[in-house]
Amino acid sequence: MDQTTADKNASAPPAERIISDMKLFKGFKSKTPAVAGRRAFCLYRDLGVQLASKHRMRAVKSDPIPHKIESTQWHYHVCDFNFVYFLKGTVTFELEDGTI
Repeated sequence: MDQTTADKNASAPPAERIISDMKLFKGFKSKTPAVAGRRAFCLYRDLGVQLASKHRMRAVKSDPIPHKIESTQWHYHVCDFNFVYFLKGTVTFELEDGTI
């Protein structure tokens, strides 16, 4: 199986990555699908960023299900970029250096 440009690009050092093959994506709630997520206590909606960025970045809207919320326990994400944006509520993060 031949590697796609996106696959080759994903493993390249950040300074060597090609960004010209990304595309514009307009997403509307009525047209962005609900998707399976990592946690049973959230509902997830795919925002289309994975498709637009050739799988270099992922963005989902996650809504916690009331009365089902639980701790995710200590974990980490292997990535070049991690962006978290909250519209409502609070969360506590403990970073790898111990800061909260």
